[in-house]
Amino acid sequence: MLALGIKPIGIATYPPEQGVLFRGIDEYQVKNIPQVGSAFQPSLEKILMLKPDLILGRENHKNIYTQLSDFAPTVLVDWGNFVSFQDNFRYIAQVLGEEEKAKLILNKYQKRIQELQHRMGKRLQKIKVSVIGLSGQNIKSLNRDAIFNQVLDDIGVNRIPIQKNQKERYLVLSLEHLNKYDADVLFIINESRKQLSDYLKNPIWSHMKAVQNKQVYEVDPGNWFSGGPLGVNKILDDLFKYLVDSTKAST
Repeated sequence: MLALGIKPIGIATYPPEQGVLFRGIDEYQVKNIPQVGSAFQPSLEKILMLKPDLILGRENHKNIYTQLSDFAPTVLVDWGNFVSFQDNFRYIAQVLGEEEKAKLILNKYQKRIQELQHRMGKRLQKIKVSVIGLSGQNIKSLNRDAIFNQVLDDIGVNRIPIQKNQKERYLVLSLEHLNKYDADVLFIINESRKQLSDYLKNPIWSHMKAVQNKQVYEVDPGNWFSGGPLGVNKILDDLFKYLVDSTKAST
């Protein structure tokens, strides 16, 4: 909604214990919008007090759909019905009557993709890229459903086969499997409270090509696990920074 220039009168958040209330959104963008609780446990009382004209929810709100629809027309968006974040965004834009704005936003996304492809040149086809999450002593690998993998595929970056062919939505593996996820460039989504430098002290990391070539980049979980155009553009910012600008600085 924010990407479309529409300011909601109330918003649910991620659970505070996750350490991030919003993904892909800067705090100033939602500064004066009332919060109605966690998306997993929204406050019906707070929603009712706001007197909404329309309620947008997720598929996990089916258990409170009847109550919500008593307050206002309610649309539950099931992400499982969409192949990509772009399709999901188009659907929400359609519900809000903002299809033309959505087209312009996605056209700008495609232009940024083309610019990145152009600036990478031949390197686009030469390098292999891997993205893993770090949580405690485990690594996490996500499949094509992950928004950041959709962005990498839209760019045409070569993702390592074990991730490109992964069927499971996500896998949680011990650090002993880390070598299988090595690549020329390794992006790490650090969900742990430990510093990345603490992980790199483990000898397992020292044998990785990305580590040896200093092509390991830590990225913000709040941005890389986002699901809309605002967050996607933050992912693209990182890809420009690390796949284009950092290589120029090192040559």
